[in-house]
Amino acid sequence: MCVIVAKLKLNHLMLNGSEDGLALVSVEADCSGVQIYGGRYAVVVSNSTVSFSDCVFFGSRTYTSGVGINLQSPTNVVLTRSVIVDSEYGIISRSMQHSLNITDCIFINNSAAAIHLVHSYWKTVTPATLLLYRNQFSGNSRAVHVVQNAGIDILVEAADNTIEESASASGRSGMHVSGVFINLQAVGKQASVTIQKNTFRNLPHSAVSISRCHHRSSLLRRFNHSTTVIENNFARISHTAVVIRCADTTATLIQRNTFLENMVNAGPSSIDLSLRALGNVLSTELSIDHNEFRENLGTYIGKIAVSGRSSLSSDGVLKISEFVFNTLVDNVPRNSTIYSEHPDLRMHFNTFSNQKARYELWVGFPENQVANCTFNWWGVGTEAGIAARVFDHSDMASVGSVLYVPFLNSSQFSCAQLSDCSGHGICVHLDTCRCDIGWSGQNCSTYSCVEVYDCSSRGRCVGPNLCSCDSGWLEPDCSRASCILQRNCSNRGVCSLPNV
Repeated sequence: MCVIVAKLKLNHLMLNGSEDGLALVSVEADCSGVQIYGGRYAVVVSNSTVSFSDCVFFGSRTYTSGVGINLQSPTNVVLTRSVIVDSEYGIISRSMQHSLNITDCIFINNSAAAIHLVHSYWKTVTPATLLLYRNQFSGNSRAVHVVQNAGIDILVEAADNTIEESASASGRSGMHVSGVFINLQAVGKQASVTIQKNTFRNLPHSAVSISRCHHRSSLLRRFNHSTTVIENNFARISHTAVVIRCADTTATLIQRNTFLENMVNAGPSSIDLSLRALGNVLSTELSIDHNEFRENLGTYIGKIAVSGRSSLSSDGVLKISEFVFNTLVDNVPRNSTIYSEHPDLRMHFNTFSNQKARYELWVGFPENQVANCTFNWWGVGTEAGIAARVFDHSDMASVGSVLYVPFLNSSQFSCAQLSDCSGHGICVHLDTCRCDIGWSGQNCSTYSCVEVYDCSSRGRCVGPNLCSCDSGWLEPDCSRASCILQRNCSNRGVCSLPNV
């Protein structure tokens, strides 16, 4: 082991096979081009301020519990353009809080977690900080795992990162690749989590899972607590893409994200939120807006559940919960596109167009409550059609009601490039038409005779479900032969073929 206590610069240092690698204790250090291979701990940092740039830390097959960077006493670390590969943990802290700024780094095939932080030391005023910018996480069992059970301030920001499963991880037995997992069991006055402009793809487990089920006084509701998931791309996730537990303890914003081709066998495919009531009411600052959900499959696409009662008390300020300006198109839920137990969730100006869905909205709150879901496009333009797309009190007496009138008579998209569906269809997405019965084609300008069996291949489609039959065959679908030239068999036989 190499132990350094000083203020120093380390350039192009290489250690190969050293059991405990490099130890930086009570030091200010600038490390550039450091390469460490095969150690149990590549670097141990304690009570220091250290900058790493262009460094490489490789794990070892000898030490199955190897660690790239082991953080001990509170430390400030800046990690830039570095690589941590094939360790059990890329970066780990088992109790102390630290300030970590990690930018343009690569974490590959770390078997337990790329970054694993536990904050349990409460006798401190130093906040825990984790900043992640433009990093690549590939094939790690968890990209980021943060657990905090001390009442200290915490800031987590992750922006412009890519988190995905690698080809090697997908073939490894027991490797369960997931994204960002944050469990805040206790917090201070400041507790902010921001997940922005990241790409999550091909993950067999959830991309983002955040639990904020801490039990503190009602004063916490007045402090700066927030969860923001904004402008991310979630594609081909095999468990629920975004899971947030106890959303009532904080302001929760889910905005301008794209959810594409996320598929689960059971449960919601894209969003799963739970929150708790305050007394007899739900007063939660929750905004789910301007998101796009396309071609997702699950029991639901999104679920908002109410689980018990909050230990917090209201601060007297009414919080608004809203689900607005979202686009939900071509999803395939087994039960409904959205399932909601939140009667005060205002749902407005959304576009629902999921023709394979049995219901667009299914509510599960008590029968004496009513949800305001007006001014949405439900994929149909009649009140009776919408009623058939919403499961509420009219379908089951034990659940509440949905107010959906007035509703939008058309979607909010433009089909100008398709001649606005030629007046024979509805624009269900940008330049995507759903044609009226009797019309077909990309812009709904072509006659369709699908309901008359395409004229049974014995005639021409000359209008909406209107056939001009070949000689010897009868309308409306050209399936019956005509024997008119044989005097219709003189009413003493059956016409089996034209004029036969």
